[in-house]
Amino acid sequence: MRIKEFHIGRYGPLLDSGHIRLGQFNLFWGENEDGKTLTLEALIRMLLGKGSRVFPGIQRVTAMPEGYVLVEDERGEEYKLPEGGTLSDLFDLSPEECRNLFIIRNSDLSLARENQFYGDLTERLTGLRTSELRQIKAKLREYGYFTEGLDTINTRESHHLKQRLQQAEALLEESRRMMEEALSGGYDALEEKLVHRQIQYQQLEREVNLMEMARLREKYHLGRENLIRVKELKQEIQVLPPVSEEEFSEWQQCRMIVEEKEQEKEHLNDQYRSYEEELAEEEKNLDQLNQLLEITRKRKEVIDQTLKPQIKRLGEASESVARLRASRGFVQTVAALLALFAVTTLGAGLWKDQTDVLLMGVGFALLTLGTTGWYFWRYVRPRADVEQLREQILHQAAEAGMPGETLAEVQEQIQRVEENLQRQQQKAVAAESRIIFLQEKLRELQGQRLPDIDRRLNEARLRIQQIQARHGVEYPEEYRERLLQRQAREQQLKEALTTLKNLFGMPSEHFSENLQHWEKEIEALAEYQREAPEVTYDEGQLSRNRSRLQELRQQIEQIQREMREFREQLADLQRRVSEVILPREPLPPCRMLTDIQFLQEQLQGFIDRIEREQRIARNALIIFDEIESQEKEKVTGLFGKDSRVSRLYRSITDGLYPAVYYDMEGESLVVERSDGRRILPQWLSGGAYDQLYFAIRIALAAALLRQQKGLFILDDPFLKSDTERLRRQLEFLVEISRRGWQIIYFSAKQEVREVLQRYIDRGDVRSHSLPPIAFKEVS
Repeated sequence: MRIKEFHIGRYGPLLDSGHIRLGQFNLFWGENEDGKTLTLEALIRMLLGKGSRVFPGIQRVTAMPEGYVLVEDERGEEYKLPEGGTLSDLFDLSPEECRNLFIIRNSDLSLARENQFYGDLTERLTGLRTSELRQIKAKLREYGYFTEGLDTINTRESHHLKQRLQQAEALLEESRRMMEEALSGGYDALEEKLVHRQIQYQQLEREVNLMEMARLREKYHLGRENLIRVKELKQEIQVLPPVSEEEFSEWQQCRMIVEEKEQEKEHLNDQYRSYEEELAEEEKNLDQLNQLLEITRKRKEVIDQTLKPQIKRLGEASESVARLRASRGFVQTVAALLALFAVTTLGAGLWKDQTDVLLMGVGFALLTLGTTGWYFWRYVRPRADVEQLREQILHQAAEAGMPGETLAEVQEQIQRVEENLQRQQQKAVAAESRIIFLQEKLRELQGQRLPDIDRRLNEARLRIQQIQARHGVEYPEEYRERLLQRQAREQQLKEALTTLKNLFGMPSEHFSENLQHWEKEIEALAEYQREAPEVTYDEGQLSRNRSRLQELRQQIEQIQREMREFREQLADLQRRVSEVILPREPLPPCRMLTDIQFLQEQLQGFIDRIEREQRIARNALIIFDEIESQEKEKVTGLFGKDSRVSRLYRSITDGLYPAVYYDMEGESLVVERSDGRRILPQWLSGGAYDQLYFAIRIALAAALLRQQKGLFILDDPFLKSDTERLRRQLEFLVEISRRGWQIIYFSAKQEVREVLQRYIDRGDVRSHSLPPIAFKEVS
């Protein structure tokens, strides 16, 4: 098969390519973003149609390309795609085979789903039935509930079978324990014990019912008697005087108020008189204090205005005299010396009769007289003035009533006067405060407290008079006698009402409604007035019977609860067994011990069935594994030292890798190096790796097409190769194109164009331009 011609009218931004006729080796070269990838994608989608989806990211452009591809087979017949179908339809090629063998996109030479692809291709080439064997084994695993590793499946579809088998074993053990516990706990005797207790309960219940009838009979008679009594007492009370405990208490209170307030009034009157007397005494005392205070104030004025200033001046003069006394000795010494000089000089002048000496003596004498006069004025006269001022102060103090022989005594008198003045003022203030207090108290008593007491007295006396007038009694004893009579009737009425309330309740606050209720209740009990006459109602016996009845009921309930709990355990066990074995029909209800054995049989049967089916499936799988192993060995026929793949790869690599093998156990390719060492493909260099898978594509494609020639659409498959290796690879492609294989090579690599240029020049390679593009992506 080969592509004779194709035309792309429109594909995304790709414009009309025109009609492009292809040769054996075709090179579509262009710069990046020139539309190389879009052209390749459009060509693939027209060749494979929907099958092109096996190529990742093939549908970057949503719409299908406009145009056609003209394909020619070995017989020369032409097919126009996509109108005439797809490459898969025409040549019996699956999209996966096209993707793995004939079309290399995005420089990817590896094979998708490599191991499965080899197996599928081998089956197709050799007629093996590996797929059918796998399907049979899958059915056997499904029959035996196995996973791939022959472990019991535990999927949702199998309702978690492995887990259910484990639960079945656990439930078997649990059911055995339950059987043992039930037998040791005497469950089989519980029903007999329950019947015995129920008989006792019924007999005692009849006794309680008879006693209850006797109770209702007595309740009827007691209720009827008290109802009649209530009606009679109600009428008697209505005709009695309307006295009350509250009113009697109020009378007693008013009497106490009158007695208390009269005593309080008498006490306040005494207090009033006492305050008046004390007020008069305090006013008299205040007058005397004011007189004394006036005398003392006058003395204080003399002290402040006369004595204290003179005492101050006397103190200052005394201080001055004391200071002068310190220099008086020096002046006296000078004066004595001057006098001595004067006497000596005068004596010498007179003795020698010398005038100048006499004059000098006279001068000394005059100087001595001057010094003596100055001394008297300076020292003697101030002291006399001080003594005179002291005498004057003592005289004035005596005239003011503060006599004293010395200034200290006068000052002491002054201090006493001041202290007396302060005490007298304090007493006067205290007397005035007490007077004000007494006046306030008198006003309070006269204007508030005494009128309040009179008002309370009048109110209490008036209330007593009202009670006396209302009931026609004068003394509280008479009122109390009537009250006791009424209270006795009311107490009897209260007791009867309490009895009726205890017997029949009190549904309303209104007496008439309660009376109607009691009459109805008693009337409803009338049918019991002659019931159980031979039974005497005994409340204690009835209480004991009811307690015993309650005990029996609890025992019965306990037995029933134990049986119910056991049955609930059985029901729960049955439910869990059903969830494990998933029966087609619901299991019958389980209530007895024998039902546990039934559940055990169901569990054991479920386990045995699964184990039996798994044993059969496991044996069959062993047989089919051996058959599959024999079939898989045929896959190695595609590879090996003398296989087409090895010959091609040896030729491409110049004998560096002489053979390619397929490892059955590892399900992977193994490459043999020239030194005999075998390695995995992923250990090859990038270029050698690409060459390996390209050789595989050529060999498998030739085998698939039964030695007919096909085509390869290549998108820069040798990007990882260096220049020399690229040259050999391209020459190899030229060689296989000469052998009849069509090569459609897309590249943006300049070295590719340079290597192929000589083949283009000779006509071995046809160079084509890429279709124009409306715009380029800007990166």
